[in-house]
Amino acid sequence: MAVNQGPVNDIWICKSPRCAGQCDDKVDLCQYMIVACDVPAPGAQADVVITDNAGNTWTNATANAFAAGEEIVSATCFDKDSTTTRYLVVRGTDADPGEVAYSDDLGATWTNVDFEAAPDAHFAVDSGALFALDYKHIWLVTNGGYIFYSSDGGVSWTNQDDGNVTTEDYHAVRFANVNDGYATADAGVVVRTIDGGLTWTACTTITGTPGVNCVYVFDKDNAVVGDDNGDMWRTWDGGTTWTQIYTGSDSINDIDFANDFVGFALADDTLIRTRNGGEDWENITVPAATEYNAVVACDENNAYIVGEDTSNDGIVVKVG
Repeated sequence: MAVNQGPVNDIWICKSPRCAGQCDDKVDLCQYMIVACDVPAPGAQADVVITDNAGNTWTNATANAFAAGEEIVSATCFDKDSTTTRYLVVRGTDADPGEVAYSDDLGATWTNVDFEAAPDAHFAVDSGALFALDYKHIWLVTNGGYIFYSSDGGVSWTNQDDGNVTTEDYHAVRFANVNDGYATADAGVVVRTIDGGLTWTACTTITGTPGVNCVYVFDKDNAVVGDDNGDMWRTWDGGTTWTQIYTGSDSINDIDFANDFVGFALADDTLIRTRNGGEDWENITVPAATEYNAVVACDENNAYIVGEDTSNDGIVVKVG
């Protein structure tokens, strides 16, 4: 469906599935989600768009997170406590200083937070820039090789790396658990941590030094990345060696796996799926679009993808 906004940059699932009586009411697969949008027109304000019924309807948040002309590049959401879900977004505008915003009331109001001090002006480059395991474990990667960390839901931020490992622009960060994570950047750069980001080290550079746009992390030694040459690579040894598992011509914009074997990837305006951990990929028919930017896997057969349609309006598509 079309979203009454500019191109949609990111999508995130807010609550894990659960049966009635486990903790509260039943939550279905992908029932609660948010998407992050570009500004719909010059001088307008970008918005977060929300669903609480698995994408049957989408509603713009009541308030805007950022000022006019400032796009929302990446978004995440997580439980603040047993009754409150927090939305957290980061802007992609080069402004002084870098800024995120969070909401605890479904987007009715937003609190803006500088994740660094002036005169620094870092910003999110791509949809994978923000990643939250939970309220106490959140990472943000930006231009210039900077990595930030929050242990309090995005209220305050610590600089974990300020261009020491690389000065290339980061595109994505993802963790398998509180310790083991990877981040990807331009020029074939992939970095990893095994201590929650206290230290980051460079992996072997991806062949051809492409922009590495996205990453999915299975465990400490096992991850998949996609690049803007249209290729995907997998490591089983913590990034020392990379094996090419997909060769294409369109930029790999995002990757998400439902389990160890079934995963989805976006090759520009094309959705592909693997059922054997990346050894083989099949095309899945989706509506024509200018570009798809992000994907979330609900299960082996169902996913959501977001981007911009052929009229350059925001689009959210349910697959399955």
